[in-house]
Amino acid sequence: MPVKSFNAEQEFFLQQIKVVRMGEPDASHEMFLPKQALAYWFDNVATAPWFDREKECIVSILCNTKHKTTGFNLVSIGSLNESVCHPREVFRPAVAVSAFAILLMHNHPSGNTAPSTGDEAITKLLLQASGILNIRLLDHVIVGRGRRDRCFSFRESGLIPSQ
Repeated sequence: MPVKSFNAEQEFFLQQIKVVRMGEPDASHEMFLPKQALAYWFDNVATAPWFDREKECIVSILCNTKHKTTGFNLVSIGSLNESVCHPREVFRPAVAVSAFAILLMHNHPSGNTAPSTGDEAITKLLLQASGILNIRLLDHVIVGRGRRDRCFSFRESGLIPSQ
């Protein structure tokens, strides 16, 4: 069978989707509680070479039907107080790897975990996209600075319905 070759545009697209997968299934984390998501953030995201705690970083964590992590994807690195986030970029890796659910996380370099009006607006938009794509949005967690116990959960605060 001949090997399929790709044109330049297809090659560019193939290089744009990068999902970091967990090495071992036993190493996956359950994402039922914000503290579990926070542990995942500090174990995997905050230790990534591209992570800068002085800038907002948005990450989508991909999950299977048991809400266990299968990988994560860097959505955006922003500035001190904002970052660009679009549902297309959040859900692209989830569609590419057939994820059942995602959990969105980002940090606030100031340490204040209270959501901004922009955080609330993107969460509402992501909920709509989640319904259309039939990929659950488990939570949107905002991580504070430096402390492993400091976060804000949109699900726990009632802004994302429990499923």
